[in-house]
Amino acid sequence: YIPNDGIPCDAITASVIPCLRVLLTIRRSYTDQAFLMTKKALFCTNSEQRVAAAHLLVMLLEVALNGDAGNNNARDSSLVDEIKGYLRRSLTQQRDVRSAVYKAIGSGLRADRNSDETKKNFLQILHRQLE
Repeated sequence: YIPNDGIPCDAITASVIPCLRVLLTIRRSYTDQAFLMTKKALFCTNSEQRVAAAHLLVMLLEVALNGDAGNNNARDSSLVDEIKGYLRRSLTQQRDVRSAVYKAIGSGLRADRNSDETKKNFLQILHRQLE
């Protein structure tokens, strides 16, 4: 527990998320716990926590998709679908949360670390918003 609404969103985006990305790439077994934490943050009353959760969702989707090269088991597929569902849901929240999702997806599309499959999934999420 960190008093006064926890760690600032900027610190989470700049420090915690990159560290989690590395950790989850190495230890895929922590993905479920990270996703559970992200879901809890997404429903907090504090909008900064929801913004951080939006960034975390995009990172989790990147890790799940980039780590699955050639590995399409049902568990990972359902996790990807669940993460995408929460990302779409976060696009219905307040303006700052939506903006964070668009910004994170934009960064993900430009990132060389992401596979074409990951970028395709990001574009599918954006396309569904335009329908």
